[in-house]
Amino acid sequence: MRKKLFFGAALATSMLAMAMPTFASSGGWKRDKVGWWYQFSNTSYAKSTWLNLSNVWYYMDGSGYMKTGWLYEGGSWYYLDQTNGNMLVGWVKVNGTWYFLNPARGGRMDANTYTPDGYYVDASGAY
Repeated sequence: MRKKLFFGAALATSMLAMAMPTFASSGGWKRDKVGWWYQFSNTSYAKSTWLNLSNVWYYMDGSGYMKTGWLYEGGSWYYLDQTNGNMLVGWVKVNGTWYFLNPARGGRMDANTYTPDGYYVDASGAY
């Protein structure tokens, strides 16, 4: 009788375990109808911060979504690729206008100054 009771309990436990959903905890890029975000392997994600993945910089907004286009953060302008979201550096042409995103200044846009290669950019950063 004990054997049957033990076997029945073991069978019920096994069936219950198989019926329960399992959740993968692998990190990586995720996407929904709002946009892209990066989930770490512990299921947390970055919000309102820069994210460096393999020496490529991204900015995650207050909801954790990847920003694209112009970003004003910490008193400086940056440009994030419209497709990939990665921070661009060097000379970048946006809507027909050239800007210099200075790699020596962490990708910040130069404005009202001469670029390292001798070109003047105005107060809006445009060449």
